[in-house]
This record gives sequence, structure tokens and C-alpha cells, in this order.
Amino acid sequence: MTGWLRLMRGTVHWKANERFVREVLAASADHDLPVDEGELMLLLAGRLEAAGLDQRKIPRSLLPGTALASARLTCGPAYDATLPDPPPDAAGRVAGLWAATEAGLPDDGTAEDALREGLHLLGGAGLDARHDAAVLLPAANRKQPSAVASMV
Repeated sequence: MTGWLRLMRGTVHWKANERFVREVLAASADHDLPVDEGELMLLLAGRLEAAGLDQRKIPRSLLPGTALASARLTCGPAYDATLPDPPPDAAGRVAGLWAATEAGLPDDGTAEDALREGLHLLGGAGLDARHDAAVLLPAANRKQPSAVASMV
């Protein structure tokens, strides 16, 4: 999304994007719905039409599918990409993270804390994140209990 917005910023379409965002935020506040709620998108249609934001056609070259076709997010990293060497204390850091999932540490708001708490919740639900990497995906999303609950 950021890459597409970066491309749009230098075009005549940018002001319409800004207006669209303002309309979405206003509708979200008016209806007390999150901006990514499907119901809000239905309620927003009339508002966008009234603002004339349904009139402008974006050229094919700027549509996300075309503009981002060669972006890393669509095709993954380069085939010859290499990961950096882990730091010398990586094994200790990993061991410390796993040990922290067993402790009731206070929330410090860091990304590591979010992962630690998510791993703790998954472990409590009987999901083995140590041996199934796919289980890690909702672990970082601890603010959304439904993501974890839906996996149980």
C-alpha cells in the first residue's frame, strides 16, 4: 500500500486520495465503525458519490495491479537474496524469548512484548508455535483476541 501511495503522490490523483481518506475517517466517526469494516464501506458509497470521488478514472499504469507488478510484495524477494548472519547472541535471545512466554511479564508495548504475549496465549490454547511456524502469524496480533480464538 505504501509503495502505491508513493507512486500516486506525484500525480493529479493525490488530492482525491486525501479527500477519500478524510471521507472514510469522517464516516468511521459518524457510524462508530472501524475503517476496515465492510459495513462502513457500504455506508460510504453515497458519501463518495456526493463528494464526486466516484467519477475520476485512474489510468491503468497507476492501478495497483499494474503499478506494483514488479514490487517485492507481489513477487517475493530476489531469488539470490541472502539473509544477514544472526548476531552472536541469537541463541540466547531466542531462549530468553521462549522463557519469557512462561512468565507473567507486564506489557511494555514493544514488538517483542507483543510477540511474547501472543506466544503465551497460543501456548495456553495448546498451539505449538515452536514446531509449527504457521502458528506464529497470529502471535504478533495479540490485540485481536478473535484471531487466536478462531484458531482454537
